[in-house]
Amino acid sequence: MFRQITLRRSLCIVIGAALLVSTGVASAQNFSTTNQSGFGNRAETTQAGRNFSAIAQDGADNLADVTQSGRHNISGVMQSGTGHEVSVDQEGDRSINAAAQVSSRLSSINMSAEGDHGGITSEFTLQSD
Repeated sequence: MFRQITLRRSLCIVIGAALLVSTGVASAQNFSTTNQSGFGNRAETTQAGRNFSAIAQDGADNLADVTQSGRHNISGVMQSGTGHEVSVDQEGDRSINAAAQVSSRLSSINMSAEGDHGGITSEFTLQSD
């Protein structure tokens, strides 16, 4: 129970921070939210346009893969458990990446973002055991 509360609190903090520094959230065309609990789950999100994606995974051996292209890309991933991986690829102007892991064994977080000139690209990473 404590781990679930910590997971939700950390996800709220990470995504909240991403939303505070972003612009154009209200004009997002694509919204995706995924909440998984259990073993061996995989979440894959691909979006084009103005994008918002949030993934929360609680369990073991989960994988989150987010690909976004366009303007105002926002991605938040929160994982709890063991054996998790995060991959976020964003291409466009004003991209925000946020990922957090709460686990007994932390795994890789791979993020890449390409922004147009004059755009904003921000990345937040939080890992805790």
